Amino acid sequence: MRSRSATLALLLLVAATTGCGGRPQVALDPLPLQDDDRYDIPEPAEFERDDYYDQLDFTVYKPVEQLFDMPRNFRKLAGKPKQALEVTPLDEIQDSSWFTNRMSRRKLTAAEVRQGPLQRPGPDLEHRWSIVAGKTQGVTPGFTIEDARGDRYVIKFDPLSDPELATGAEAIGTRIFWALGYNVPENYLVYFRPESLQIAPKATLRLPLGRRRPFTTYDLRIVLDKVPKRPDGSIRAIASRYLAGKPIGPIHFMGVRADDPNDVIRHEHRRGLRAYKAFCSWVNHNDSREINTLDVYTEEDGRHFVKHYLIDFGAILGSASTGKNLRSEGFEYQFDFGEMGKSLASLGLYTRPWTRLEFPDIPGVGNFEAERFDPGEWKANYPFPPFENMTPRDGFWAAKIVMRFDDDLLRAVVEEAQYSDPRATDYIVQALALRRDRIGGYWFSRVSALDEFRVVQAPSATEVATPTGTSGGAAKPGGPAGAPELHFTDLAVHYGFLPARGYRISMRGPDDRALAAFESEAAAIGLGDVVRELGTPAPGALDERLVEIRIEPLATESRWRLATTVTLYLEPSGTLRIAAIERDES
Repeated sequence: MRSRSATLALLLLVAATTGCGGRPQVALDPLPLQDDDRYDIPEPAEFERDDYYDQLDFTVYKPVEQLFDMPRNFRKLAGKPKQALEVTPLDEIQDSSWFTNRMSRRKLTAAEVRQGPLQRPGPDLEHRWSIVAGKTQGVTPGFTIEDARGDRYVIKFDPLSDPELATGAEAIGTRIFWALGYNVPENYLVYFRPESLQIAPKATLRLPLGRRRPFTTYDLRIVLDKVPKRPDGSIRAIASRYLAGKPIGPIHFMGVRADDPNDVIRHEHRRGLRAYKAFCSWVNHNDSREINTLDVYTEEDGRHFVKHYLIDFGAILGSASTGKNLRSEGFEYQFDFGEMGKSLASLGLYTRPWTRLEFPDIPGVGNFEAERFDPGEWKANYPFPPFENMTPRDGFWAAKIVMRFDDDLLRAVVEEAQYSDPRATDYIVQALALRRDRIGGYWFSRVSALDEFRVVQAPSATEVATPTGTSGGAAKPGGPAGAPELHFTDLAVHYGFLPARGYRISMRGPDDRALAAFESEAAAIGLGDVVRELGTPAPGALDERLVEIRIEPLATESRWRLATTVTLYLEPSGTLRIAAIERDES
């Protein structure tokens, strides 16, 4: 049994650190897109997470545990927080059982985000559904059905007081978090009539403490009396298809699952879970607790392994599933000792930022707003360890994915909620767009906003047109026309946070030899001098094949001048490859 993923081993083989230059780890070979953390393993143990213990654990126990993590705290005080551990030398993460790079690799189409994870037509609506299990306890009563095809779905409803609130949030959240890259269930928005339901002979009802008894018509009436009906008597609901495999409990937000040999990176240091905070802040998913996640022991391609899911998006966008959010959610922890202390110290004169919020009175819209949204101050219900460990680099990685959701793409997602009042669609699209831009502006100013680095072959001199349209043209600094160039995108400029700006560029070759230093207005750097300087190094002399290019944007505010260092590697074939990307952060 292997206890570590193959890609981690590969990274150790392809990563090298130069001695005297202090360069970061570099990838000397192309990194695989997939981190193969799906080795065949025995079935892990199943466990349940108690909701009340969940509150106590993340309000008291976990913060105290992190308080006594001295290396972590000293690094934060020194301004060098511990970076996420599954990040590649190119400052990205690979596909894994945790995350799939979708919007992070390319902008998805409207059709793709509309479909999201929905790979089937949904539950069969032509025949009656059989209720096989139900629950009348808890905040969201519901039941499990089996359709004529034999597929099982959990049926979830809107609160009686707010039709379309929770189901709309679920439809939108499912598509957004899928597009972001997470594993999510297939959640279908459905409409059915009560008479299309029948109770299976062996249907049971789950009671408190896990006990069960037969599910009866009286139990069904209790459930249906608590959900809103449409004018034609039909009911709107979310049908969440059973996940393939065996559920074994929620994701731990700290540590690793001891009985999963594939799980080798502590969860509080996974970028996928750290950056989850930025994604949650966007849609105000304040109820992003462990119990709204699920580990599933599944089988794919003959391998049995644990796959990690986010579930239950009915409590986003100002919805609390059973009604609208409290005004404070997203601004304070449920037990926020800092805010309590401010009120106490000021003898009640301190005005909390959420007290004067105004929310729209639109059917289907919860207590969701954007005017007072501050990505740096947003809080979930509890101080989760991955959220508390998120660094500016993690936030930047999340922000550049969020910014790919343009207004048209957001509208395509929100329209899938099928709100009966078009004002709801318009309002949520506008709020998400404003919160998106706040996230981009905040995180792009805390990490160098240069991205999308690529080495391209520049056109020859005869192919470069001058402003008058005649043949010819000047080469960019660093090499003649026809030489390779390093191109990049300035996201702060691309998304309109800053006007066009120039860049201060310096190149450092083997043994810290200075190759060039200049300023440029173009987001492209000629590499002819680099190729000539490296020449034909001796085989195996890795340090002699590396060159660093430091790019410092020019701006009036210091927070927008953070630099990026790109390390290039000259392969034996003579091809330049990007081997590492290191971003400065505030």
